Amino acid sequence: MSLVKIDWHPDSKTLRRFGVRVVVFAFLLGAYSFWKGWNVLKITAYLLAGAGALTSALPNMGKPLYKGWMGVAFVIATVVSNAVIALIFYGLITPMALVFKVLGRDCLRLKRGEGSHWVPVTMPADAERYERTF
Repeated sequence: MSLVKIDWHPDSKTLRRFGVRVVVFAFLLGAYSFWKGWNVLKITAYLLAGAGALTSALPNMGKPLYKGWMGVAFVIATVVSNAVIALIFYGLITPMALVFKVLGRDCLRLKRGEGSHWVPVTMPADAERYERTF
């Protein structure tokens, strides 16, 4: 189940904005490829710029590009987000739990003891303390 919903039936305004973004991305990719001197990226940048310009001018012609791009982006986002969550859990939370277990720390007071689990609370002596809770 995903929390992100992809608009598979975009309107013309959404497709035009998408086309402009593709042109901007193609320009940045082209500038980087000229800087590095990579011909494959130059060709890709030219193709993306043409497709983005076509999508901006004629939004209905760009629907296949939009749907393909959104599908690939959805798959990449799903994989990366799950990897980041796993990295946080197994790289941060699990080692902290193991250290706490070795040290004997019981933050939630889960160890059962004799008698009641009631924790006594000290009441403020001054009644004005209730009006100024900070």
